[in-house]
Amino acid sequence: GGVAGSAFPPPRVEGERRDAAEVERLLEGARREVVGMKEKCEMMVEAMAAMQEAARESAREREVVREEAAATLVAAQGVLQAAERERLDTQAAGAAQARWGRQVRVLFYGELEAATDGFSLERRIGVGGFGSVFLAVLAGV
Repeated sequence: GGVAGSAFPPPRVEGERRDAAEVERLLEGARREVVGMKEKCEMMVEAMAAMQEAARESAREREVVREEAAATLVAAQGVLQAAERERLDTQAAGAAQARWGRQVRVLFYGELEAATDGFSLERRIGVGGFGSVFLAVLAGV
């Protein structure tokens, strides 16, 4: 056998120093290669962590954009509803004038809303067949 407990055969006597130096050189090369591979693996783990964080950030940004778009849509719907109420109020004013042959004061929805404090329950004085009845304070009427 060779060295006790070793799988290597016994070194040759005449080349023992040369063989030991060769083995040491090979081991040192292997150590450097392992260190280099470890550094590459660490860099890859760091890169993957950075990519995951970027993906999370991108998802957060997409969510913010979705929320802003939803808020814009709600605001646009409110503007359209207000414009439609104004159109209907103007149409009603014209119909009332045509029906009675004179100018009639038509109250617009926004005016009624302001005069009743946003149709607050404190201003409600009753409930009729067509809905709630509110006390309104009208300026200039």
